Amino acid sequence: MASYWGKQAAGILVIAKDTKRFLLLQRAGWVHQPLTWGIPGGAIHRGESPRQGAIREAEEELGENEIRVGKSPLFVWQAPDSTFRYSTFLGSVPHEFEPDLSNDEHIDFHWVDLPSWLAHDDLHPGIEDLLRLAMPAILEALL
Repeated sequence: MASYWGKQAAGILVIAKDTKRFLLLQRAGWVHQPLTWGIPGGAIHRGESPRQGAIREAEEELGENEIRVGKSPLFVWQAPDSTFRYSTFLGSVPHEFEPDLSNDEHIDFHWVDLPSWLAHDDLHPGIEDLLRLAMPAILEALL
């Protein structure tokens, strides 16, 4: 059985409206799934909704609080071996920005064209699932 941070977690797939590119973060060497590329997110605190937790995590991990976040998750992943759930929300910013990576959970970032990253060999497994299962909804967001 895999181990997870808490019973629920949430994150935000951030798109820059001007370039239609998405923000990916490279995870630090000390976190779960080290050195893989993912999105800002983490465990939901007691009393938080998945959306509130995703917004809090994004603010902590990016230093950015101007992300417009959808009301409903873009995708909810259910662990096959437990009750753990990860809710991914779509968020937008007007322009690409440089995230503040000073919280040490991430070591690098890139704004990317997601379809071109589908075959990337060091994506976080959760992002691989997100891209594989929710790509139609992600592409619709580009319109």
